[in-house]
Amino acid sequence: MKKLVLMALGAGSMIAIAAPAAAQTVSGDVTITGTVTPKCTVINGTGPTTFAASRDIGELAKADGTLETSSVLAGRFGLAGGSAPTFRVVCTSANPLIAVDAVELTTAGTPPSGYTSRIDFIGYVAPRLSSGAGTTVSNDSSTNAATPATAIGGRFAADGSDNITVTADTFKTAPGALLASGAYTGHILINITPGT
Repeated sequence: MKKLVLMALGAGSMIAIAAPAAAQTVSGDVTITGTVTPKCTVINGTGPTTFAASRDIGELAKADGTLETSSVLAGRFGLAGGSAPTFRVVCTSANPLIAVDAVELTTAGTPPSGYTSRIDFIGYVAPRLSSGAGTTVSNDSSTNAATPATAIGGRFAADGSDNITVTADTFKTAPGALLASGAYTGHILINITPGT
């Protein structure tokens, strides 16, 4: 009888050992990281980093050979394409910088005394921000130097519309100078870089 009791006890302890352990909960964590670098991109430009437009402002001289009135030329600049040229730029950084260099209108050749082949002007680049007014950056071609990169004061507007407008005014020559005939060309060069 003792043998049967011992065998029964031994079998019972074997059953307890073979029984599964109580269920336990486990957890894990998969970390995902990434980076957005400061960058600017042109939307619907001539490329991802370039944009361009042209403006034909017509006859530059009045009937007497001197420069047409600045307000007339500025109006033509703004209306030549139906309105002032606009572009859409997106930047991932909070405060992009704009540098502007207005390059005078010139024609080939060296004119004689009393004539000029150079017309100076001021070019403007006005950013539209996501909130508040942006800093308009301008440059006078008569300084022969670009305006240094200037922070625009916030983020570019990101509503799907153009957010940069370019204008020009204050067209001028030496007082009383006659314009030498020819095809004149000038530029408003714009450089936009990410802020910090």
